[in-house]
Amino acid sequence: MHRITLVVATFGLLASLATSVTLVTSPTVGLAGSHRVLQTACPNLRFPVDGECLPITAISRCQSSDGVNDVCLVCNEGFFAISKFCRRQFILNCQLYANNKNECLLCREGYDVRADGKCILQAIINCQDYFRGQNVCQNCKPGYIHFQGRCDWDNSPNCADYDADTNRCRRCNNLFYFEQAVCAPLDKFNCAASEGFVNFCSTCQSGYYLYRGSSCAIQSIDNCLDYEHNANVCVNCVPGFLLWNNQCIIPPIENSE
Repeated sequence: MHRITLVVATFGLLASLATSVTLVTSPTVGLAGSHRVLQTACPNLRFPVDGECLPITAISRCQSSDGVNDVCLVCNEGFFAISKFCRRQFILNCQLYANNKNECLLCREGYDVRADGKCILQAIINCQDYFRGQNVCQNCKPGYIHFQGRCDWDNSPNCADYDADTNRCRRCNNLFYFEQAVCAPLDKFNCAASEGFVNFCSTCQSGYYLYRGSSCAIQSIDNCLDYEHNANVCVNCVPGFLLWNNQCIIPPIENSE
């Protein structure tokens, strides 16, 4: 046992007094007889101070601690740990938070989660789908197109490709062509594909061929079984006929003499 004497001097206007205080300490651990315990590790939500287990600072909002430091490891629901405190989770327009963090997992409708866990407003008029965590439209609603970061009315239906600077159509959809700055339907019957610029057909439907470079005519070689694609050219004749100079003819009778 160690005995320590402290002298405290009290100064007054006319005189001074000296007072001695004796403190007794013990290095032992646990209560044994009259010895005092010095704690080095404590139960959950407590930490050692001068050999005693005291409540951690955030005890009312904390679920677990390490029993050694005045620090909360996991806070109660709705709070997050920062140093020795449990702060309330708060991010504008957040609907669902990450556990024990001030980070948002799900924002309210009209907002999305950024990379830093905050909520960003997504407010592009007529936008249908946004890029994740950005106020950048990925797909506009039907009838609208991308133009300089916004969704503008599609003033040229059946347009396949627009000029990003002028919002003017550069190419029409298949089976449409430019007619007075709008996309009009081709007037070519039995057409399968067009280039989207002029009133010409580029590929005809099965059983037809490209006639004079713009229209489709029926493949019409008598007794022809198979045709070359998109051409009035016979490849095979029906049985009993002979292909000769793009015609199907009856084979000549051989002279038996």
